[in-house]
Amino acid sequence: HTATALDEKMAAGTSTAMPAGLRTSYALDGQMEVMYTGGPVKLDMEERVLFAPCQDTVKIIDVAAGRVLNTLEGDTEPVMSLAISPDNQTLAVSSRSLMLRLWAWNDTPSTVTRQFKAHTGPVMAMAFDSTSALLATGSSDTTIKVWDVVRGYCTHNFRGSQGVVSMVLFAPSCVGDLKLFSAAEGGKIRSWDLKTSKAAATFESHVSVVRQIAFTPDGALMFSAARDKVVCVWDVPTARLIKTIPILETLEGLVLLSDTDEVPKGDQYCFLTAGDKGIVRKWGYPSGKEVLAEPTTPPKPTPIAYMAPQRKSNDVVVVGGDQTISMLDSDSLERNKILVGYNDEVIDLAYLGLDSQHIVAATNCEDLRVFDVKTFAATTAYGHSDIILTLSTSKDGNLLASGSKDRTVRVWAWTDNELVPVAVGQGHADVVGAVAVAVRKPTFVVTGSKDTTIKLWDLTLLENMEIGGGKTHALTAKYTRRAHDKEINTVSVAPNDKIFVTGSQDRTIKVWRAVDGDLQGVMRGHKRGIWSVQVSPVDQVVASASGDNTVRIWALSDCSCLKTFEGHASSVLKVVFVSQGMQLVSSGSDGLIKVWTIKTNENVATLDSHTDKVWALAASEDGQALVTGSGDSVIAVWRDDTVEQRDAKASEAEEAVRLGQELSNLMLQQQYLPALKLALRLKQPGNVYKLLTTVVASDATQLQGLVTELTSSELALLLSYAQTWNTHSGRSFTAQTLVSAMMRAISPAELAKVPGMSNLIEGLLPYTKRHLARASRLLQQASFLDYTHQLMRLPAASTEGDAAQHGGAGGEKRARRAGLDRDGEGDGQGDDEGDGGLGGEGEAAADEREAKRSRRDGVEVDSDSGGHDDHRNSDVGDSDDDSGERQRGSRVSGHANGKSKGDGKGRGNDEGQSAERRANGSSAPPSTKKTPKRKRSKAAR
Repeated sequence: HTATALDEKMAAGTSTAMPAGLRTSYALDGQMEVMYTGGPVKLDMEERVLFAPCQDTVKIIDVAAGRVLNTLEGDTEPVMSLAISPDNQTLAVSSRSLMLRLWAWNDTPSTVTRQFKAHTGPVMAMAFDSTSALLATGSSDTTIKVWDVVRGYCTHNFRGSQGVVSMVLFAPSCVGDLKLFSAAEGGKIRSWDLKTSKAAATFESHVSVVRQIAFTPDGALMFSAARDKVVCVWDVPTARLIKTIPILETLEGLVLLSDTDEVPKGDQYCFLTAGDKGIVRKWGYPSGKEVLAEPTTPPKPTPIAYMAPQRKSNDVVVVGGDQTISMLDSDSLERNKILVGYNDEVIDLAYLGLDSQHIVAATNCEDLRVFDVKTFAATTAYGHSDIILTLSTSKDGNLLASGSKDRTVRVWAWTDNELVPVAVGQGHADVVGAVAVAVRKPTFVVTGSKDTTIKLWDLTLLENMEIGGGKTHALTAKYTRRAHDKEINTVSVAPNDKIFVTGSQDRTIKVWRAVDGDLQGVMRGHKRGIWSVQVSPVDQVVASASGDNTVRIWALSDCSCLKTFEGHASSVLKVVFVSQGMQLVSSGSDGLIKVWTIKTNENVATLDSHTDKVWALAASEDGQALVTGSGDSVIAVWRDDTVEQRDAKASEAEEAVRLGQELSNLMLQQQYLPALKLALRLKQPGNVYKLLTTVVASDATQLQGLVTELTSSELALLLSYAQTWNTHSGRSFTAQTLVSAMMRAISPAELAKVPGMSNLIEGLLPYTKRHLARASRLLQQASFLDYTHQLMRLPAASTEGDAAQHGGAGGEKRARRAGLDRDGEGDGQGDDEGDGGLGGEGEAAADEREAKRSRRDGVEVDSDSGGHDDHRNSDVGDSDDDSGERQRGSRVSGHANGKSKGDGKGRGNDEGQSAERRANGSSAPPSTKKTPKRKRSKAAR
């Protein structure tokens, strides 16, 4: 009866139409994908976009929105270095394949203007000069080259560096024109004069790789940072070392600040350093003292790999070894914005706050990452010491519980857009893989572990405690129960907080009473382990997702299975209720997210944006948004656009009706060209075929004028329709006429520009050959029929007409023939009716026989070799043979004429046989057996 009540609730106020509250479509509203995997990054001159290497590609990232704008494809080898020209037009990209590509990245689409092999080893460093005309490259082959970008050739090739070249930089104009600085593994810094193509000076002090150098505005001093943990200050004109400042960490980045207002008293300049300690520090010169350090330091700092200044602001770009890109304020050293370049595998997600504007992610690491769903700016919360596996939030989104491989559960408070650690619970003997916060009021947290036990932790002690200050409280477990035989994967609390449900790898779902942990029921039926369970927010039912590729609905009253949803091709990993419990959303190992309507068991929408297992799925409180995370490191935000899709379909239907009426009017007015264009725009092949058939029936030559007015895309669409019509014999004539008109009216050069023309021709050829063969066979059959008809046609002129026409000797011959025919009147009649139909023998044939008789003076005739016609031409004196032959001819012709000649055949045969019997003096009918023919001797002839 629980299922009946649920169905009645969903069916209320609906008939066959979809209820207004149900969602049938979600649109991708944003996606945080892999956008940085390591290496130096570059800002464009306007500081609007960021160029970040991502394996073999370069991602162009919108700094404000935190989203990828474009991707520059590579050559399957990792990107080694980047450089952006000062005019902001050219991006130089080098890869491990030794190829150097110059991109016009601002073009739409971005194009490679030139590519070439620059060195015999990978290019490790690049820099443009101030005019954007020269590009310097330093390689692992120890050489440095200068390239003319405009003309595309090498202008200089400098040798002498010791080891891999780690840095190249054109000196500012204040230092001197056409000066190039470089550094290599040996620790030496060299300046090269492009005028003389020689080394101008050598700066020797570092004993390790120099990572970055910076010049003062007047060009008098140069600062260099190396991995030997010191910063050296040099006098540029004399190449003399002025001061060495110990930093006491391996340095990877150095930025000389241009703002002199914040310089401490007694110092001239300030500079920033970053390295393996993972923090940015500010130093003064010439004092060499530390002025300021980053205020927030993580428990386990991640080394900083790269640092670069922004030209239009005081911010500094800081790239961490954990693939994060930060915008750091150079005055306060606070990170204003953090972009996560690589999330690794996304394991779980949850919405924070009532506005659902932030999400928290567990990303296969020990830290929690909080993202703004609009800008994808990230903050990090530290606390766990091992990978976080599961997340759960309270109904208002202000309390978060997390479970980790460190066997602890931690509770966090969401205040001022920041996660603050509140409490920690310890007691599980193995990994904590499931956690759930009470729904009605966050007074407890339930956890499930790989140790097969569940624990309920009391949170009432947190109600009056002060949040913040870095202090965390210890949680106490009210009770512990051994719940399942195998690992517990999921926990869900009912909306009234009276019961909770657990799912395990032992294929069972169990219902527990929250107050004392008593078992209330067991649900059995899944054939594989349970990955997710969710209690309905409005009904006494539970949804479960299992490794057997199904989602099921269970009744809490009797633990029976009410409904089963099948559609995923592999394990279903997560399930949540939406639309006030009337729909389900599930995610699976197949990378798909499916939306189900419970009443109809119908899959109303399938969302596809991931390429790996979708472990994480969360819905906002109002159900208007979804967020999903996958093993492909992608976090996708989905927005409900059911209303927009419904309105769009209604508008499309109205527009289709209007345009359909316009098309009908154009066809009635015989305005074929605009009608054809409109039908092609509407993609209505039926109307296009009807229009072309009308044109072909009236005047096929009009087609040539029509096709010449069409664009390339319209011609491609029309040919695709013709390709389909050509497969049907009934419509092939119109298709062939259309193709013929195109071939005649449009030049081959223009046809070659039609998109996909070669594929269209290949599709037309097989059926065209088949139609040609069919037409050829039909023509042959028609010609044979015409020939047969000519042979079967009766003579148009009568005997009397022929006699009058021929006269004279012809009349005597006909008279003699008539006398012969009187001896066998019956045979003659039968012969006239029979042979006339079969062979067309008439008066002209008789005249020909008479002429042959008159010319046969002493010529021997072989009766056997002559066949049926030679017997007719034989001696008229042999009346028996002649009569027999005529009789057989009569039978054959009568049989060939069929029913239409049936009466004449019977009459002719009867009369011919009677005449023969009278001539022979016998009343018996002649034998039908064929009489052997006799050769007549010369005497007989």
